Amino acid sequence: MQDSDAITVSVVNAPLAGSITPASYHGSSAGAATALTYTHTAGDLSEDSVTLAVSDGVNQAVLVTAAITVRLRPDRVSIISDPLFEVTRGQPVSRSIRTVPSTNVTLTSLAYGHPLPPLCAGVVLTGSILSIDWSLVPSGTTWLALSIQAVSSDLSFIPASRRTALQPMLIHVLDAAPVGAPN
Repeated sequence: MQDSDAITVSVVNAPLAGSITPASYHGSSAGAATALTYTHTAGDLSEDSVTLAVSDGVNQAVLVTAAITVRLRPDRVSIISDPLFEVTRGQPVSRSIRTVPSTNVTLTSLAYGHPLPPLCAGVVLTGSILSIDWSLVPSGTTWLALSIQAVSSDLSFIPASRRTALQPMLIHVLDAAPVGAPN
C-alpha cells in the first residue's frame, strides 16, 4: 500500500466520553491521520477508547482499538513562567508568575541557593506578581537570583508528593540609558 492509495476508516465502537467526527473517512492513507477528530465531552479525567475499522477496499478490514486518556486537570503543580528575563534599572517591573493549575496555588519567593547571593530585599512577590523595589536593590547589581516556590492546596486531585514546585529564576539587570543618550 502506498501513501496515495485510498483507504476507508470507520468508527465501529464510538468513545463513551466523547465523539469522533466524521464517523468515517475515505481518502488517501496519508490523510487518514488527521481526518478524524476526537472531541471530549466528559469530565476532567477520563479513560476512553474508540474502535476503528480500516480497509483498503481489497483486503478484509482490520479492527484497531485506540485508548484515549484525557486529563483536563494537571496531576502536579507546575510553574510555567520564563525563568530568565531582563529588566532595566529604575523601570517599573510587574511580571506575572503563572502556574498550572492557576487556582489554589500559593507562591513564595526564596533564595536561589549556593553559590549565588541571598535573595535581594528589592525583589517582591505579591500574590502572583513579581515586582522590583529599586530603592532596595544595591547599585551595580547586574543579576538578581531567586527561586519561586508554588504550593497547591488542591487536596482532592493532586497527590501530596506533587503539590510543590520550585523554579529557579535569574533576572538580568540592565543599566538605564543616560538621559539624552540615543536609544
